[in-house]
Order: sequence, then C-alpha cells, then structure tokens
Amino acid sequence: MKFTIFLMTFWVYLTAPLIEKPATRTLQEEDIIYQEALSIYDSESKNKDLKRASALFGQACEKGSTSACYYLGAMLDEGEGIPADLVKAISMFQRSCDGGNAAGCHSLSYMYDNGRGVAIDDVKSSALYEKACADGWARSCFSIAYNYENAEGVTKDEAKSTKLYERACTLKDYRGCTAAGIAYQFATGVTKDFAKANELYRLACNNGDANGCWRIGNSHEYGNGIPVDHKKSSILFSKACDLESTDGCVSLGYNYLHGQGVAKDAKRAASLFEIACNKEDAEGCRRLGLLFEDGEGVKKSAAQAAVHYADACNNEDGAGCYNLARLHGTGNGVAKSRSKQLDFDQKACDFDEGGGCYWVGRAHADGDGRPKDAVKANTLYLRSCDLEDGDGCASAGATYEDGDGVAVDAAKAVSFYQKSCDLKVAVGCYLLGKAAEYGYGSTLDKAKAKKHYQQALEIDPELVQAKRALEWGGLRR
Repeated sequence: MKFTIFLMTFWVYLTAPLIEKPATRTLQEEDIIYQEALSIYDSESKNKDLKRASALFGQACEKGSTSACYYLGAMLDEGEGIPADLVKAISMFQRSCDGGNAAGCHSLSYMYDNGRGVAIDDVKSSALYEKACADGWARSCFSIAYNYENAEGVTKDEAKSTKLYERACTLKDYRGCTAAGIAYQFATGVTKDFAKANELYRLACNNGDANGCWRIGNSHEYGNGIPVDHKKSSILFSKACDLESTDGCVSLGYNYLHGQGVAKDAKRAASLFEIACNKEDAEGCRRLGLLFEDGEGVKKSAAQAAVHYADACNNEDGAGCYNLARLHGTGNGVAKSRSKQLDFDQKACDFDEGGGCYWVGRAHADGDGRPKDAVKANTLYLRSCDLEDGDGCASAGATYEDGDGVAVDAAKAVSFYQKSCDLKVAVGCYLLGKAAEYGYGSTLDKAKAKKHYQQALEIDPELVQAKRALEWGGLRR
C-alpha cells in the first residue's frame, strides 16, 4: 500500500503543471531538496533509493531547479529506479533547457539527434547543441563542430567546425583537441600546421584521449612535423591501446611484428591484433589472418586465416574480402569455389579494394565465372585503376588499345599504361615501352622504350615479354 501511495505521489510530481512559487519559497529550499536528491543519486551504496531520488528531483524541478529537471529527465531516459519514459524525459530536458541549463539542452539535442522518443530532427538538434555550446557545455561544442564538419542540420563550414572543436578542447572535452588537431594536420578549414596539430594531439593524449595518443604516435612513426622516432611512437601506441584504442593496438602490433622501436616479437604482435579483432577492428582481424596464413607468431592455419579474413570482410574491410577470395580460389583452408572467390572479389571491390574490381573485370572479360561482357569488364578495370590498382590500369589501357567494349583510343591506352607503370606493375611498364617503340599513342622513341622495358624487368626480372622486346628489338645495345 505504501508503495502504491508513493507511486501516485511520484507521478503527481511528473505530470502536474508548473506551480508559481509562493513568495515564502526561496532558492535555498530548492537547493536543499536538489542536494538531498543528488546525494542519494551519487551515493556509492548498492542499496541507494533511486525512487526517492527521482521523487525529490521532481519536487526540486517543480520548484524551479533546472538541474533537478535535467537529472529527472536522465533517470526517465535510462529507466534508473523508475520506469523509462522517453516522452516525459524529453519534457524534463525541455524544461531544464528553457531554464538555461546547458546540460538539459545537450540532452534534449541528443534525443532529437538520435530519434529517442521523438522524430530525428538534425536542424533542431544542431540549434540546441549550438545553444548549449554557447553556454559552455563542452560536449555540445564537440557535437555541433561535428555537424558543421559533416553538414548535419547546418550548412557545411569547416572553418567554423575547427573553431568549435577548439572551443570544446578549451572546455576540456579532449576529443575536441584531437579533432582540431586532425583539421590542422589535413588543412580542413585552416592552414596546414603540423606543429599545432601535434600540440593538440599531445594535449588530448595527456588528458586520456586514446585517439590523441594514437595520432601523436603516428606523427612520431611517420615524421609528421617531428623527427621519426619508433620508440616514442611505440610508447604512445601502447598508451592508446591501454585506453581502448584498437588503432593503437594494431599500430603497436605492427611495430612488434617488424621490430620498430621495440624488440621484434611476432607472438606479441598476434596478441595485439587479436585484442583489436575481438573489438571488431577490421584491420586487426585482417592482420591476424595474415599471421595465421604465414604461420608467424601463431601456428600456421589457413582455416583460421579464413575465419579472421571473414571477420574483417564482415566489417567492410576490402582487403580482408580480397584475401578470403584468394583462399577460395586456391582451396587453401576453405572449399575451393570459383563462385565464392568472385563473390568475395566483388565485395572487396564494393569496399574499395581495387584488386577485387580487377579480378571480377577479368572474369567478365574471359567469361570465366561471370557472363562474358567487355563493357562491364572495362568499367571494372577503370574502377580498379581509380583505386590505384596497377593491374586494373594496365587492363584498362589494353581495352582502349584493342577496342574491347570501348572505342579505340591510343592516347588513353598510353595514359593507363603510364599509371600502371607508376604503380610498379611490370606489365604496365612493358606495354608503355611497346607503345614508345612503335609510336603507338605517342612519339616513336627507342630510348624511352628501352627505359620502360628495363623498368619492367626491375619490377619482375622474369617477365618474358620485356626480355624478348629488349633482345628482338635490338634494344640491349
């Protein structure tokens, strides 16, 4: 019976309209009720009375405490000690925000941002984030900065985005420091400034932001504005990994695998890749798969490699799909299947792995596992080349030279051969040399032809066509 009476009293507080405060009620009285509620809510006791806390927050809210309205909204949102009620949570956040409470505005914005109890409204959400940021709520500054960067609910404005990330950083949301650092590193809305970027990454890392640690680690790893120092990068990657950054774990694993800044230790590398993979990091899964395929740091097992490549592929890692396609092509660790091989090559292509596009293109060109279709083949070769796959560029060039599925275009053919050669594909260099030797799509130039044939052999000393071209064309002399 007492419980029923309590609930009735509680819901009166939640549903009653705002009551004008009598002159005898003071801010001190509101604070006393709010502080009592907060002491219960923040208590570390396992038996804390959250129902009483919610009732007290309700009383304080009715008396004008915007902070109490916010806390009651949070409890209704999460169902802490009382039944979850998103509609009432929104009402509490709205009341808190209307009273000038930045936390209430931020939480209300989050509800609109994520469609919790209300239709998603990016415009309204952004306006609320901006209001809360102006009132000094750091997390809102980060959120509105993100929205300006990605044109969510506001017009894209990279310069404004960076300023807001810096404001979040100043207000001690250290994710903002890292995001601002990225903007300075890649000149997003600001002039490129590695020194500023690294300063912001260090600040973020020193205050526990995992991404900041990983990024300042990368700066030491690759010499971005500071000298290359693999020992320092490994220390920072380790810190990032300890702070739950899978990027940090993968980067540290790479350094252990190659003995960069740490003693070479393939077993340690495998354990770090596994930590990342267990957290659904696609690169971690793929790299763990490579270790199982090669038997480095783990017992060699193509079947286990396939499992980890599949994990990577399922997390939209094109290279993982491509590696799994190779295993199905050879039957190594999995059933040999041309159909599955091409299915995974297509997935690889869909996830921007150029090699997958190339092999599906080859299948269409040859009518092997896919319907013979020169137009589709050329389209896939072009996509492969756009994704920096040199084999795709060489094949695209050949289609323009031969007119397979496209109009003959010698100049285009040569440009694709050039790109293929630049990407260190021996056949591309050979075909470029052949074009120069016979003046196809370019000026006849025997010296240039010889240079390209030699390039081809530097890449692949066993490329028979290049050897013969040098011998039969009399270009060895």
